[in-house]
Amino acid sequence: MSELLKEKIVIIEDLNKKRRPMPELNAIYFITPRRMSLNLVIDDFVEKDQYKSIHLYLTDRLPDDLFSFLAASRASKKISALREIDVAFMPFESRVFLLDEPRFYKRIIEDSYRHRKLERLAEQLNTIAIALGGDFDMFYQSQISNCVDLASLTRKKLNQNGRLSSTIGDMIIVDRSYDPFAPLLHELTYQAMTYDVLRADGDIVKIDNRDLLLDETEDKTWASLRHLHMADVMKKLANEYEDLMAKQKGLNKTDGTTKSVAELMRRLPHFQRQIQELERHISISEELDKNYDTWIDDLCDVEQDLACDSIEKPIKAIIPWILNKTLSDEMKMRLILLLCHNKKGLEEEKLVQLLKNSGIKEDQWKVVKNMRYFNATVVENDLPVIMKMPKRKQNEEDLKFTDSRYVSRITDLIHYNHANELDDRIFTKIPSVKPKISSIKSGTQKRKTIVFILGGVAPSEMRAAFELSNNTFKPSASWFSSKNNCTFTSDVYIGSSHIAMPHTQLKMFSDI
Repeated sequence: MSELLKEKIVIIEDLNKKRRPMPELNAIYFITPRRMSLNLVIDDFVEKDQYKSIHLYLTDRLPDDLFSFLAASRASKKISALREIDVAFMPFESRVFLLDEPRFYKRIIEDSYRHRKLERLAEQLNTIAIALGGDFDMFYQSQISNCVDLASLTRKKLNQNGRLSSTIGDMIIVDRSYDPFAPLLHELTYQAMTYDVLRADGDIVKIDNRDLLLDETEDKTWASLRHLHMADVMKKLANEYEDLMAKQKGLNKTDGTTKSVAELMRRLPHFQRQIQELERHISISEELDKNYDTWIDDLCDVEQDLACDSIEKPIKAIIPWILNKTLSDEMKMRLILLLCHNKKGLEEEKLVQLLKNSGIKEDQWKVVKNMRYFNATVVENDLPVIMKMPKRKQNEEDLKFTDSRYVSRITDLIHYNHANELDDRIFTKIPSVKPKISSIKSGTQKRKTIVFILGGVAPSEMRAAFELSNNTFKPSASWFSSKNNCTFTSDVYIGSSHIAMPHTQLKMFSDI
């Protein structure tokens, strides 16, 4: 807000709400180039002028028909500036982008919306390429028609984009069904637990009726701790708070001179901000601990066994949990879906029997059964099994936490792509027509990798983008083929329509 005030922007208002006319002020409109948004601008100038003039900024390209629509209105006479800025996405974190459309997947499986929504999505991916400064070779999951059509539409838009003169990396388009496990597991890292347990709304979490902003640029503690396991987070918070209090105690001692008092006054606000930041995270971690039941440890072990396929009798393993009357319907549905993914579908009779025994209300069974619309096999032989790259196993001795054994398939996929080992039976390539820049060819500049997941991005996959880019992900050597070593030298950016948390995914399945 302070940055806006510096630019003399004194009022920010929602276009959808009734606003007081201010004909003495110039107005900046920041909208998506859609008829509904343009109508709101035009309505401000139908009879009287809402503002002195219009400075119109659009997230991306204004189609010709809408340009004509705008030009024919009275509002066009008040336009002082019109600019397309090509940011039709939300930069959620430095390596994570969202298209702010949780209902997107539902709409692309409805024929009446499908092409229009995929076309819009291709436009948005085009603006991401512009933001990153180049064109991309395209890889897509060829078994999934939505991935095929989206890749084709995106390739067309990238080819037509004259602002992209060189190829700087790869864009991979993959369906959520490529790894159905990741959004359903209890992930015990700080960020994932905050989103799952405290139901964070984007980057805002509510504690004791207070809205706390979790922003990687403003909150260094959040940026450094969010991808760590909660056991490590608790230790680090306690140690950092203790160290900071000791430093502040030492700082408060002065020799009484003007110089030392001035130094104290200069440094105290900084310490106060740091203390407040740590206290905020201690409050969040305490809230997580309060909501963390001891049985989650045991439940996590079962979930990890299902995801890692390391259990001989998976149905037998989940029965005690399914029959547990204290376990919520959401938890039971997560377990049943994990079982379906593990078994690549259950016999319909067995699935119905499990649902009956679970005590889940019958009108909620559709949440489990509707998973089939998301290309995941719930009932045996109901859908063709989606082909996937081989899962690379992490050595047991490399694992610090047994409740976090599962490594997402998206992490594997990024590694396979980096090593040029993608299976062409699963992924098809549409190369860019633009030349590769020499600095990437020579290895003096990192190539960029964009991963777009149709159907939501899980926190574990967001974490992978950071860990791989920063070389803090340490796989065992067995992950790699003999002809490729473990060195990873790409900048990874990952995104989707929304963050795929268990409750958001179950809601998405229920809405079909």
